Parts: sequence; structure tokens; C-alpha cells
Amino acid sequence: AAPVAFSTVRSIVDERCVTCHSGASAPAGIRLDDDAVLTARAAQIRTVVSTGAMPLGNRTGMTDEERRTVVLWVDQGAPAK
Repeated sequence: AAPVAFSTVRSIVDERCVTCHSGASAPAGIRLDDDAVLTARAAQIRTVVSTGAMPLGNRTGMTDEERRTVVLWVDQGAPAK
């Protein structure tokens, strides 16, 4: 598979995850608006995205294709750039 660009994942996360996971009120302090946190938590993100646990109730409408893209990015080593 072609490498997934960090910018692609950043765009998905910004649209589907940052609604809740940003600022001081981020659940469990997981701020996905921070690139370092996004890459550091890549394995955890893979788990919750691939199982459909997040976004909670899929409130933000993450598509199956977006889920596959995030999972592939993590499987490729979650490159930061």
C-alpha cells in the first residue's frame, strides 16, 4: 500500500476527533489537536478506531475509508510527517 501522509491523518483527526479531544476538557486528557500526542497514542488510536469504539457513537460520522486510512498509517509506523 502507498504510504499514508501524516497530513491526511491530521485532516481526518481534525474533522472526526478534535471536536471532543482538544483543550482542557479533552476526555482522559487525550488532546488529539497536538501532533506529538497523536503520534504517541497511535496504537491506542488504532484500537479505538478499528473497533468502532471511537468516535463515540460515531457522532462525527467517521467513514470506513477514514478508519482504514488511520489504521494503515499506524501499521506503517505512524510517521509524524
